[in-house]
Amino acid sequence: MACLTDHLLLVHERRTPVYCKPRDIRIPGLMGEGERFDTKNWQTLPDWAQDKLISSLDEVAKDVDALIVMDQVEEEDCGVVTNRVRERVIELAREHPKTVIWADSRGRIDKFSGVTIKCNEREAIRTMLPGCPDEVTDESVERAGKRLLARSGKPVFVTRAEEGMLIFDGGGARRFVV
Repeated sequence: MACLTDHLLLVHERRTPVYCKPRDIRIPGLMGEGERFDTKNWQTLPDWAQDKLISSLDEVAKDVDALIVMDQVEEEDCGVVTNRVRERVIELAREHPKTVIWADSRGRIDKFSGVTIKCNEREAIRTMLPGCPDEVTDESVERAGKRLLARSGKPVFVTRAEEGMLIFDGGGARRFVV
């Protein structure tokens, strides 16, 4: 099996975001963790790079069974999944209904529609229940998951740490614990 890199985009003036937490292995547990060190991009992804990404998405969408979209950059339009790229992903979901398009987004999961969604419980509540208290409850996760399902029209996977995950689809909410 080969890994093709034909659509790997290299942008010399950009850095891959890195979220590091140094650790002193001589000190057990959380006490051994240092301050987090993050490297981010603070400018919007250049238009030429967005154009090239969209062109690559168009080309590969014809030949794949699934497309996974990871939007983990918190600053809007500073990562690979910009508003323009996200809109094209949504259009591709309509154009290729048999292709599974799976989106995982830290802060903008509510902006995806027509795709399978994965988020954690706090992301679901924060985006779908604004003003809801920070305390996570079974009821608030179910309400947020149902709203995401109604918005997306595709299955929604909400991870819940030790409590497993809830899957929302046409059959309602199902809990899976590993």
